[in-house]
Amino acid sequence: MGIEHRIQNAAGEHIATIRYNDLAGRWEIDALREPELEFLFNSEEEAWTTWNTEFDPETGGRRGSKQIA
Repeated sequence: MGIEHRIQNAAGEHIATIRYNDLAGRWEIDALREPELEFLFNSEEEAWTTWNTEFDPETGGRRGSKQIA
């Protein structure tokens, strides 16, 4: 893969990656708390907009999603 942005929370933990997926021909969000879901986007800007509006910057989980520990 080419371009990759590793996202860390305030504690420095890697919580997600935004990258270009050559095989899919699209940008993706790989959220470590949401491994079962695939998030693909037509542009890098669209991926970042989705990250900033739909994901928690501390946990990397989607806002409003319920997870059982």
